[in-house]
Amino acid sequence: MGGARFQSKVGNRANVWVSYDQRNISYNNSPYRFDTTELPKELIYGGSYKLTRLDDISVSVKNNMMSGDIDSIYYTWHRDLHSFDMYLTYKDGHKNRDNQWKIKFVGKDF
Repeated sequence: MGGARFQSKVGNRANVWVSYDQRNISYNNSPYRFDTTELPKELIYGGSYKLTRLDDISVSVKNNMMSGDIDSIYYTWHRDLHSFDMYLTYKDGHKNRDNQWKIKFVGKDF
């Protein structure tokens, strides 16, 4: 696997990023979900904006570099809950219509 990531702060409230990942595998036949890859070559770019001291929103676009098409777009609201971070994400599956909502809580200070 190879790749690169660039991230930059734009002012006091905004961040932008772009990353490229290339997974050089010739098979994808593992029965385990963690041992498979969706896209062998992907470009991800996006940005975030801090709304308040505790809230920020972000948009991230994943491109399939094999076909040149947009694979999916992720819209995320992040909220700092003191001991936890909450992430509410809507995935727009774009052409494959794999749209879904996901909520994730990540503990901190433990």
